[in-house]
Amino acid sequence: MASTGNAVRVTGPQERNDVPHASREAHLRILVTSIDTQHRSVKANVTGRRQPLHLRGPNTYESLMTRAPIYTAPALIVGKMRDGFHRQLDLLTADIAMLCHSAGIAMSHATEALLCAQISAVEEAVGDHQRISAKAAEVETIAYRLLALESPVASDLRAVVTSLQHAGDADRMGALALHVAEAARRRHPQRAVPQDISIVFADMAAIAVQIGSAARDIVLSGDPVRANQLRRDDDRIDSLHRNLFGKVMDPQWRHGIAAAIDVTLLSRYYERFADHAVDIGVRAAFQCTGRPLSRCAVAAGC
Repeated sequence: MASTGNAVRVTGPQERNDVPHASREAHLRILVTSIDTQHRSVKANVTGRRQPLHLRGPNTYESLMTRAPIYTAPALIVGKMRDGFHRQLDLLTADIAMLCHSAGIAMSHATEALLCAQISAVEEAVGDHQRISAKAAEVETIAYRLLALESPVASDLRAVVTSLQHAGDADRMGALALHVAEAARRRHPQRAVPQDISIVFADMAAIAVQIGSAARDIVLSGDPVRANQLRRDDDRIDSLHRNLFGKVMDPQWRHGIAAAIDVTLLSRYYERFADHAVDIGVRAAFQCTGRPLSRCAVAAGC
C-alpha cells in the first residue's frame, strides 16, 4: 500500500483465493484499517490547506470540524462492499449445494413412485421439482446481479459464471426426476417397469442419488479427488444403461412395445441425471483449483 500526493494506491493480493480461507476475513479487516488510517492522514492535510485556520469566534476551524459530517474513507467503503460480495458468493455456493441435495431427494421420491407405484411419492417429486426450479431461478438472478453490479474478475468471475452453470444443471436434474415420476403416474396403478428388471432401476437410482450427494459435497469442498470418483460412478450407470438396452433388444423380450419404450426412456433419465451431477462436480473442482480435472487428479495421485 502506498500514498502519492492525494491519491492512495492499494497493493496486495487481488484475488480472493490468494489468502487462506480461514484468515481471509481477518486479512481484509487489517487491510481496510490500514487504508482507512492513510486516507484520514491524507484528508487532514488536504483539509488543513482548504480551511482558514485564522477564523475566530463561533466559526473557528475547530468548531467547523466538530460540526462536519463524519468522514468515511472511500477505501473503507470499497472494503465493506467487497466483503459483502464475497458473502454473496458464499451464499451462492451454499444454494448450489442445497440444489444438488434437493435433486437427489427428488430422484429418490421418483424412484419410489416408479418401483412401488405410489402416487403419493409422485406428488412429492412434483413438489421437489417446483422448489428446485424456484431456487435455481433465484440463484441465476443473484448471479446476474453480481455480474452487473460488481464486475468480478479472475477467480471471482469464475465463481459467478460457474454458479450460473451449476444452477442450470441442478434444475435439469430436478426435471429428470420429474420425468421419472410422471412415467410412474402414467402407468398407475400398474408399475411402469417389468418386475424382472426393477432391480436394475433400483441400482441405477442408488448410484444416481449417491452421485447427487457427492456433487453437493464437492461444491462445498472443491475436492478434485472426489470429482474424479464421480466419473467412475457415472461409468457404472452407463454400464447399467447399456445392459437395459440389451434386454430390450433381446428377441426374448416379452413385455411389449410400450414397456420397451418406458424402459428405454427411464434408463436415459437416470443416465442424464448422473451426467449433470458429474458436470457440477467437475466444474466445482475446476473453480477451486483453476486446473482441468485430469491434471488435478494426477496432482492428487488419483
